[in-house]
Amino acid sequence: MLRVTRLLFVLTSALVFAITPTPSSAQTGLATVTGLVTDNTGAAVPGVTVTATNQATNVDYTGLSNEAGAYLITAVPIGTYVVRSALTGFKTVQSNVSLSAAQTARVDFKLEVGAVEERVEVAATGAVLQTENAVVGQTMQREQVEKLPIQGRNLAASTLYAAGVTTPNPASFNDLKNTGGGRPYVNGQREQGNNFMLDGVDMNDAIDNLIAYQPSPDAVEQVSVETNNYSPELGNVAGAIVNMVIKSGANTLSGNGFYYWRDNSMAATPWAMRSASRMSSVSTTLDGGPISPAWTSNPSPSRRAA
Repeated sequence: MLRVTRLLFVLTSALVFAITPTPSSAQTGLATVTGLVTDNTGAAVPGVTVTATNQATNVDYTGLSNEAGAYLITAVPIGTYVVRSALTGFKTVQSNVSLSAAQTARVDFKLEVGAVEERVEVAATGAVLQTENAVVGQTMQREQVEKLPIQGRNLAASTLYAAGVTTPNPASFNDLKNTGGGRPYVNGQREQGNNFMLDGVDMNDAIDNLIAYQPSPDAVEQVSVETNNYSPELGNVAGAIVNMVIKSGANTLSGNGFYYWRDNSMAATPWAMRSASRMSSVSTTLDGGPISPAWTSNPSPSRRAA
């Protein structure tokens, strides 16, 4: 009886450990910053406060180096950051870094003896080499999404620009909501073998794994397409992990407007049709702040008018 009780206790503990959620940037569309803090001799420096400051919102995210000099800052929203180290008796060292969804950026610091007020700035660290994982894929920033010819304003079409991605039916990407097609074939897998997410949340239909929701391209900050070696918790598909990250608020007010026009006199006519299709669409968006110290959430979500 005692052995059975112990066995049940072990199995229950293992089950609780397995289902307990752990922080993961890949599930939420957030990023992680990690690295080592050492002195001029290469020895680890514990107790160093490392702060990542978002340049759009001035919000700080902090971590503390341990006995091995390693620090970890999790759940960091995408954007441009100034990452700095601070410890009494050493000069402040800072670096600039741009973070993408599900990225683990490594930023190491080498401290020099001096006053905290003295500052050492490390320049040209915007392109951080991805050494913490072996994910294969592509990330499209807002500027690329705005300039690429995405027909029908269907964001799923942006996946076709990644390596190893194709489709036998490009016309299926013309509609925002489709009943078939409209999804990429990745590395030889079927179009049902993809996982589309919005800010790390699943947005797939139960029927044929269709895309349940397509945000406006004007509301998206980034589109991440992972085609191989992605994180195990996302491994329920054999194709691509597509994560669309929505814009967040900032201390500046910004917006845009567009007129999308396509006339059959400027388009090639398919052989089976007498004329090419026409399309006309008008849209405006408004994003941004200001953000007060007492309110750091998104004050103005994207709005669209047709």
